[in-house]
Amino acid sequence: MKKLTKALGLSVGVVLAGGLALSGCATVGNIRNNDSDILFNGGSLANVGGYLYFGNAFSDPSAFSGDGDYKNASAISYLSRLNTNIELSAEGKDYTPKGVQKVVGGPVENSKSFTFVLGGYVYYVVPKREESVNSETKKSEHNYTYSSLYKVKLNGDGATKIYTTTAEISEIQALKYENKYYIVLLAGTNLVKISLSGNAGATVIADNVTSVALPKTYQKNNLSTSLEWNGDIIFTTAREGNENITGSTIKKAKINGDVTTLTSTTSTISFVGRQKDKAFYTFSGETFMYDTNENITLGAARLISATASEIYTVATENGDKGFVYKANDRLYLADMNGNQVGTSFVLKDENNSDITSYKILTVCGRTVYYLTESGIFRASIQNFVNSLSNPTISCSTIVTMSGIKNEKAFAFDGEYVYFYANLQNIETEDEKEAEKLNGDTANYYLYRADVNRENEYQLLSKTKVAARNSK
Repeated sequence: MKKLTKALGLSVGVVLAGGLALSGCATVGNIRNNDSDILFNGGSLANVGGYLYFGNAFSDPSAFSGDGDYKNASAISYLSRLNTNIELSAEGKDYTPKGVQKVVGGPVENSKSFTFVLGGYVYYVVPKREESVNSETKKSEHNYTYSSLYKVKLNGDGATKIYTTTAEISEIQALKYENKYYIVLLAGTNLVKISLSGNAGATVIADNVTSVALPKTYQKNNLSTSLEWNGDIIFTTAREGNENITGSTIKKAKINGDVTTLTSTTSTISFVGRQKDKAFYTFSGETFMYDTNENITLGAARLISATASEIYTVATENGDKGFVYKANDRLYLADMNGNQVGTSFVLKDENNSDITSYKILTVCGRTVYYLTESGIFRASIQNFVNSLSNPTISCSTIVTMSGIKNEKAFAFDGEYVYFYANLQNIETEDEKEAEKLNGDTANYYLYRADVNRENEYQLLSKTKVAARNSK
């Protein structure tokens, strides 16, 4: 039997009172969270003192056709826990380690997932299960792409519903301001804040919202994020007036104050990202940067003459150095003033071939982590700080696998990347044994890969294939 060791470092959750409490006893042993601030790793899993909380399998609410599909997904996509303070024991890297525990039912892991820990609770998002009345047909129906936010104690006790959306979530972050935590989300056109202090509950900041610029949730192991926040939520709405009025209005809401209008234009504006206090928006087919601590001048600080996406800060212990972003599947660099640095870059795969479809997993320091359906890679931004006029980039492989879920279903803790993928095929000459081992080709389970050792990965989820779960 192969022994697999190494502690993980992730995060999950939030805190708030009220809502519908589900009765029941603790499902796992109680542990203590010694961190006073939020624990979050950019995905739907978290490490609390060496205990990893994660969604056991990926589910797709958009494919649910009825409550039976919801129940089936809940039976496999529940919230799991694994103690990584002790040596992990598994029959191999393609087998589930011993000790994976079910904390609470799901479906926890899905395209709208958002999980972190604050205090003694894990906070997580699941598809909305309750029926609601369709405003057009006047009939009750399921809207599984809508979401419900829950909290549960670290021992799996007292799952409580905090908030349910009336539309799909397009943006959600957990933020700290003046020693208080909030969840801020955009669901449909409703911009909502949820206070995590006391019993303040949820408040609709604004409706008719078309885009929002929120800083990223703090990650302890990533300098590109921060607990510091100016408390400003910047967003756009459609201009108000008669049916001939077009364009956008940019507004600012203080998390604990009023909404004010910053500017208005006949053109369409959309926010496409925010890093700390720097917001990025598209305007007339180009992407611009805006410092939210200053007055906005439309068209100033142009980032690129295209639509940018997946914008990240290049941050070191000596401060923020610039930004990494995508446009037309190419990677670009910019300095802190939003000026493009060097030329664009084409990222590579394990064969040094150009990648035309990839997603940035995260940027940590001067390293870009990115993934495709067949691999996870790292790109080192050479000389970005010391040679802004001629930066170089080199790519290397972390892991190559088949069937990686190439969407918002990953996390990073500085040592490992966490991602969902199909069970990897185990070769054996015994046909019956092969059928027993490789009988699940539909589900996506959680894996982790060491970012410093090529193809050193480990399956973490408990699978539907009994022979894959270590005895």
